[in-house]
Amino acid sequence: MPHVQVNGTRIHYTVEGSGPPAMLVHGLGSSHRDWEFNAPALSKSHTLVIPDCRGHGLSGKAPGRYSIDLFASDLAELVETLDLEPIHLLGISMGGMIAMRLAADRPKMVRSLTVVNAGCRIRIDSLRARLSLVLRRFLLNFIGMRAVGKKLGQEMFPERGQEKFRRLVEQRWAENDRGCYRRSLDAVLGFDMCGQLERIKCPALFVRGELDDTPVELPEQYIRSMPDARLVVIEGSRHATPIDRAEEFNTLVERFWSEVESNGNQRPVTKDT
Repeated sequence: MPHVQVNGTRIHYTVEGSGPPAMLVHGLGSSHRDWEFNAPALSKSHTLVIPDCRGHGLSGKAPGRYSIDLFASDLAELVETLDLEPIHLLGISMGGMIAMRLAADRPKMVRSLTVVNAGCRIRIDSLRARLSLVLRRFLLNFIGMRAVGKKLGQEMFPERGQEKFRRLVEQRWAENDRGCYRRSLDAVLGFDMCGQLERIKCPALFVRGELDDTPVELPEQYIRSMPDARLVVIEGSRHATPIDRAEEFNTLVERFWSEVESNGNQRPVTKDT
């Protein structure tokens, strides 16, 4: 399996397709496998580099404190090692936070930014959000990763006909290292770059599932602070938009990347809400 050594750990990645480079960054507790419903379509026109963040998937299970800054630093070194810049950057949930951080810190490295169901910070200021976090920590600390995955699968895929996705989340979450997951969760909860968004200069597309109830600062409230950003809301989608609305999502991303490439430094025209 291809990998690089960065910041004291091994970062695994896959490469597929041909064309301009793009990096797909998974969310908390996930891995490169979560893009299986998107990579076949997106790789027709782009070279996809799909990493496992530290502590996830086939990457090293490094000890010590994790942070979004550290995840972003890992991926920046991967981009440099593979000589990929400038690169289209796409991230979901925790991966969206990592992508935002990288785009702000390394503007010349990032050609475009796509953020899916993520915000510039987590907001645990409602009773529902606090109770959900308490339950997740209880399951994590006292029951195990499979129980966490079962809960999340039920939340992300509650509809009839989505049983296979619920099972997939439960099975894959059970493979997580509990300590790495805990450190990654703390990294997400400690992330806040709402005051630095103007540093993101590249064209940015924010995608939000209409029914996603993740307690983040909603992009409607902050994208105006970025010079070249807009939002698309996917009707009927929850947190796992690249899965529950895969075809619509793939078309949206392909169109955005194509317009960025054809327009150069001009603003791409994307669907507004």
